[in-house]
Amino acid sequence: MLVLELSFYLAIFVAAIFAFDVIMEAAGALRNSRALAANRRARLLADGATSIEALHKLTGGRSRVAQVDNPDRLLELTIWFENLLRQSGVGWSPARFGQIVAVVAAAVGVVVFALLKLSIVASILFGIVAAAAAALIYLLNRAAARKEKMSEQLPDVVDMIVRSLQAGHPIRAALATVANDAPDPLGTEIGIAVDEMTFGLELEEALENLRVRVNIPDLDYMVVAVSIHSRTGGNLAEILSNLSGVIRDRYRLFKKVRALSAEGRLSAWVIALVPFVIGAILGLNVPDYYSDAAKHPSFPMIALTAIGLYALSIIAIWRIVKIRV
Repeated sequence: MLVLELSFYLAIFVAAIFAFDVIMEAAGALRNSRALAANRRARLLADGATSIEALHKLTGGRSRVAQVDNPDRLLELTIWFENLLRQSGVGWSPARFGQIVAVVAAAVGVVVFALLKLSIVASILFGIVAAAAAALIYLLNRAAARKEKMSEQLPDVVDMIVRSLQAGHPIRAALATVANDAPDPLGTEIGIAVDEMTFGLELEEALENLRVRVNIPDLDYMVVAVSIHSRTGGNLAEILSNLSGVIRDRYRLFKKVRALSAEGRLSAWVIALVPFVIGAILGLNVPDYYSDAAKHPSFPMIALTAIGLYALSIIAIWRIVKIRV
């Protein structure tokens, strides 16, 4: 038991070191955010970083999108996680993600150990599970918000490319102009593609990496148009101009649909939260309201069935109110 306690406090000490590192990095990012250029890549270059250093920083050391034919389940999960880190735009490597989870897990474990008086092992396990779940939810939400922002930016970015092409620039120079002038997050992602081309990738391969890394449907059309043009030629400016109009109309329709379906989403939130609110009120005012029912032998099975049906109803409601255009 003494060895376990010493290990627990050693883990807290190591987590504190990681926490200091993470806090200093966040403070540096906050301090530099006031002097942002058009996007993160442009700021890194303005601060004196080389293109390869900026590429390494922005992609967490992995510029290529991980894709393997017929991967096993563990490798497939690893690839999904690495791509999630890229799509969230946090710039973390898996090692940095592990450090952050360790910091949060140690903090949660200490709080649980101090307040709930659980065993050290249970506190550590609870902290790890809670920290990993919270970090994954954060990455998923950030990736979703980032994709929505890039979908909104895409028509303007395509228009920038069209104007550059109409001025007589080749497609690579047009993409470089976007990389320097377009705001985050799409400007940084296109800048990564430009840097990949600078360091040896062909146009089609860099755009394919961009398409998979960003993973928004409308960008697929732009990548296909540019790829076909690079093989067969044609008036790329006119094609992209028409594409920009279509994307802008689709996004306007999507916003209109979200406005019309706002009442349904609000109703879904209310229906989802009502059982918890009622349970909390009963727990505060009548703590032993369910005590007699909980003693019945069938209570665990009934409770699990109710929870399962509740989860299915929430899934059904969200599938109804979540409309895709």
